[in-house]
Amino acid sequence: MNFKVGDKVKLKDGLEEGKEYGGVTLLKDMQFYGVTEIAGVTGNEYYDIDANSFRYAPEMLEPYPEELTAEEAWETARRLCSNQRDGGLSWWELVEIFGTPYFDELFEQNTVYEAAEKIRKWEKNKVIQYGDVVKYDGKRYIVGKVAGDYIRVFSSDMSVLATKESLIKLGHIDLDKLMEDIDAD
Repeated sequence: MNFKVGDKVKLKDGLEEGKEYGGVTLLKDMQFYGVTEIAGVTGNEYYDIDANSFRYAPEMLEPYPEELTAEEAWETARRLCSNQRDGGLSWWELVEIFGTPYFDELFEQNTVYEAAEKIRKWEKNKVIQYGDVVKYDGKRYIVGKVAGDYIRVFSSDMSVLATKESLIKLGHIDLDKLMEDIDAD
């Protein structure tokens, strides 16, 4: 993909530190969270970004959508109407985002697009921490370590490195208390 100066981009999910993408090795200090803008384009199609002084290959970046697509908006509406077990928002999350957990009040005050945009902004700003239960790529994981812009999540059979924005927070487990209980048995 070709970007131009001023385009909003984010680092692609799933990139691995030390691996080469488009002739550029991803270093730890090159990783950034969230959205930044293309600050410059070199002659050989590498990109300078506002977030730091490194150059990035096109294979490392993806455009950040300014507007929600209809599909994203309806997926968000589905999450509003699903129970928490199926990836829906909890009562307290609805209150935090909209000030009410009641759908009739929520949709009296917001269109589907407005609701989706509020949820997207809330998800970008939520804090992910050790012990949180999250959904990533359709599966449930527990947050094990938050290191800079990347978060190590694990399940019973695997461990994955993800970005905050790729995770959906479902709840929290006090892992220290759980380990104490296990040790006591």
